[in-house]
Amino acid sequence: MQCQNCGRSIKDGSVFCPSCGTKIEFVPTKISLEEENRNNTGTDTMSSSKKQFSSEKTNVDFSKDEMKESGTKKQKKISKKNKVCLIVCFSFISLCVFVAGVLLIIHKINTTPVGNSGLSNIEIRQVYEEAESCFEDGNHEEALVLLKTIPSKYMGFSKIQSTRKKILEDYTNEICKSIESYLESNKFNEASLAIQDASDAIKSFSLSDEDYYDDIISKFLDTVFLVVDDLVKIERDLEAIKCLESVSVVLNDSSSFDKKRESVIAISKQKFISKAELYAEEGKYDEALSTLRSFSDVVTNDEEISNVQKKIEKKQILDDIEQFEANGDFEGGIKYINSKKGLFKSDGDIGKKLNIFKEKYRSKVLFDAEEAFDSGSYLNAIDVLNASQELLPNDSIVSQKIEEYKTYAPVSIKNFKITSSNGYEFHESASDPREEVAVDVIELEYYVEFYLGGDYSKFSARIDPTRNFNTSGYQGVQLKILADDVEVYQSQTITYKTDNLDLSVDIRNADYLAFELVYVGGNKHSEYWSADPILIYNAFVSK
Repeated sequence: MQCQNCGRSIKDGSVFCPSCGTKIEFVPTKISLEEENRNNTGTDTMSSSKKQFSSEKTNVDFSKDEMKESGTKKQKKISKKNKVCLIVCFSFISLCVFVAGVLLIIHKINTTPVGNSGLSNIEIRQVYEEAESCFEDGNHEEALVLLKTIPSKYMGFSKIQSTRKKILEDYTNEICKSIESYLESNKFNEASLAIQDASDAIKSFSLSDEDYYDDIISKFLDTVFLVVDDLVKIERDLEAIKCLESVSVVLNDSSSFDKKRESVIAISKQKFISKAELYAEEGKYDEALSTLRSFSDVVTNDEEISNVQKKIEKKQILDDIEQFEANGDFEGGIKYINSKKGLFKSDGDIGKKLNIFKEKYRSKVLFDAEEAFDSGSYLNAIDVLNASQELLPNDSIVSQKIEEYKTYAPVSIKNFKITSSNGYEFHESASDPREEVAVDVIELEYYVEFYLGGDYSKFSARIDPTRNFNTSGYQGVQLKILADDVEVYQSQTITYKTDNLDLSVDIRNADYLAFELVYVGGNKHSEYWSADPILIYNAFVSK
């Protein structure tokens, strides 16, 4: 017979399959057939059936023993299978726990900010992807700005640096191509501006902090040097120097730059000096100094340029001084030298010229003052001397002359003793008909005499009739001035119509000075006392 489960042949009467252990089920149809056969075969068959039954019984007994043995084996097999299952389950659970832990760690790493950037690893990857996208679109600066935000503590920073280097190289090449295109079309101004923009951009991305800086910048510097050489060739040296200065701020290793700069400056400086000296020889000092200043604006604190500039300035000053001297304008010459003296404080040649001008200016001032004094105006003489003190401060000769002229100051007649009088009155001040306020006024009706002691040689005043001057009994009056009883002045006939009369009288250093009012027309003695007085304003004597 065969096992219903595995199909293996088994002995008849076996309860379990020795191969798979499946229980064997008996088919009832076999028993029915056997009974039918027994009925058909009779007694003979019965005896064979008994023998068969005896044989089956023996087989059954044998099968029971076999089944018992098979059951024991099955129990052992089940026990072994259970252990395997337990091991598998435990291993699976451990694996799950491990995987969960790893996932948790990865999540924490991805969500924790890196360094002080505030960006997590996930965000950094997003920034990097965005930078790559910008680079692909040709937005180099935007890509570099994004990469610059990624901190060096990021685990993939080496890859970031590699990408950044690639972008920088491409960016630098693009800049150099732009500059070269300007050079090819001789657009040097545009090339210079492109260089400036490039240096600003390179500086902003901190190239000098990178190990690969020299490799990236070398081509850029080569292009700069091309620009400089071309500018020098067309005599645009200052622009060439400016081009070099525009990139000096981004250099890490400046040896090649310094060498080039020194060469260009040395060549350019000699050109500017030669040009300035040629202008100076032609007397074009403004052009000469402007040429040197234009160089100094680019290359500051150059000692050689400063010395040449001072030499030309001195030559200009000396030439200008000669022109002042030729025109006799010593006052203007002193003012001019003083305005330049700060730059040449210790220069002997300019200082010598200044002293000569001061001596000539002093002589002229003293001459003008003496002329003013001789014309009768000591005040004008003093004014001339005082005006000169701005250019001749603390000059002893001028100061002495001023003090001398001051002794000739006018003195009010009121300060002197009256020796004789008949009809006069003295006022401190009064208003004349021209609405001017006069001082030291003598209201004279007839006669008054003062003692001067011979110290004064001039008398000055203004005369006018009073407001209510009356000429009903006579034609008018005359004023006479007597010095030591000698008449030195007689006025015109004064009437109510007479305007102010200004006078200046030489009194010959007289001891006595007298003023007399004389009646004109009619009887003097009978008419005099009815006459109105005249006014003598600002009555002063002077030496």
